Amino acid sequence: FITVTIVYAILYIAASHSLSKSYALLEENDRPLVFDEVIPKELNNTENAALVYQAVALQLKAKSAGDTDYLSLLGELGQAILEDPTDQEPIRQFGDLSKASEIINALVLLESANDKKGSRYDIDYDLFYDAVVHHIEDLKLISQWICAHGLMHAKSGNISEAWDTAITALALGNATRDEPTIISQFTRIIQFEEIKKLIEFLIQNGEPSTEQLTQILPRLASYEDIQPLVRAYDAERIAANTALADLPLLRGFVSQYSEDADILFMLSPLLSPFITYDRSVINNVMLTFANEMIDNPQSPIDEATSTEIMNTIPSYSFIAKALTPDISNVKNRFTKMIRQAKILKEELSATSSNL
Repeated sequence: FITVTIVYAILYIAASHSLSKSYALLEENDRPLVFDEVIPKELNNTENAALVYQAVALQLKAKSAGDTDYLSLLGELGQAILEDPTDQEPIRQFGDLSKASEIINALVLLESANDKKGSRYDIDYDLFYDAVVHHIEDLKLISQWICAHGLMHAKSGNISEAWDTAITALALGNATRDEPTIISQFTRIIQFEEIKKLIEFLIQNGEPSTEQLTQILPRLASYEDIQPLVRAYDAERIAANTALADLPLLRGFVSQYSEDADILFMLSPLLSPFITYDRSVINNVMLTFANEMIDNPQSPIDEATSTEIMNTIPSYSFIAKALTPDISNVKNRFTKMIRQAKILKEELSATSSNL
């Protein structure tokens, strides 16, 4: 028993030393250590676009066509139009549905959010892993609707109205810009892909006015920043450490994925040195990924580099392997968004000399 106690003490001291070193390295690289450093600042209700987007979603969900609420139907038809602008059936259904007073009112409300100071949804970040981000799906559907709406304007020859709609879509795409979760940033990528389709179509059919261009260019520039993704990745690291340092919280998290949560919870005191060590591994690996994103904000991570970073996790660090996300896929799509935003901005800037 004495031998086991001594071994346990040595393991715990070594693990604690590794964890302290990992935190020192994070501080040295100026990375955030607590949620307060990554959570967006609160906004006054009158300045918060998220409240408008929530109201739009609620209005459109309150009315149905058959068994499908307006928001879901607009998103479904909008997606079909964006995928094939020549398919007449979804265009017809979309046009008919757009005449409804509820949708006209929702559109006016949506446009009122364009010049709000920011967008901040009310999320309980203390429950990071348990928090359900309800607004993500709503934003996807609203984006599909508004981008298709702009495309329909252009097809009807209403170019000025179409560019106004593009401004609304760009504002909406930043609804979760400051939200420090990877799923929120991935949603922005999806929204931007739809915005890109709309703007490319508009460029082929007519130029924006000078006033519209002065709004569009800085909004496009806001998609060229890698920091929202880095901040989200930092938040994932903080969340993992918070869960591993809080055994009841860890138990709740594990129970979502394994029936052995109660057993692991009972064994957690014995596993404490290994959990502590794995926290240091998570910190080190995620710091490496964060620095890679900061150093190469416009370049994708090649598979060899990603594999090399992930392989620094020891084979026996099961917890670290489970809680350390390989960010390469999201980062590569994010940098693609950055490059596409730059290209669109350059194309539109070239038109300014003709205005």
